[in-house]
Amino acid sequence: MHLPIFGLTIIYPAMRILTNLLDALGFSASFLCALHCISLPLIATLGMSGALPWLESERLELALIVSALVIAVWSLASTFRRHRDRRPLWYAVLGFVVIISGHLAHLNVEHYVAGVGGLLIAYAHYRNWLLLSQCDTDHSGFFRLRSRSKRSAKAA
Repeated sequence: MHLPIFGLTIIYPAMRILTNLLDALGFSASFLCALHCISLPLIATLGMSGALPWLESERLELALIVSALVIAVWSLASTFRRHRDRRPLWYAVLGFVVIISGHLAHLNVEHYVAGVGGLLIAYAHYRNWLLLSQCDTDHSGFFRLRSRSKRSAKAA
């Protein structure tokens, strides 16, 4: 069985590897975003911000946010069809809302708020990975949730 995603046709076993990789990349990008946002005030407090001006770059922040967004949309939306649990999507949406509201508010705690948003997005990928690990693969390569496979066995 093949699965078309964004015009690409991917075979299910390869799809499982791809989604695990996307969740790992999404978790890493979101965690790096959170680490970047939370570490900036600490670096500024220690007086080292002059030595590392690229850490305060708007381009770096935008690159981290956009990469986390692209990976989250691709990973979470493509795997939702398999596990049908909306919680990872909601955690990611909440994380991006927190990040955007932190940037728009221009408060002194902007970096901490954005860090919390990044951690929420990282948790969304972790939760998605847990849900996918609960999926079985039958011999034809189809994914299904364990609880659904028990129901279908009883119906047959």
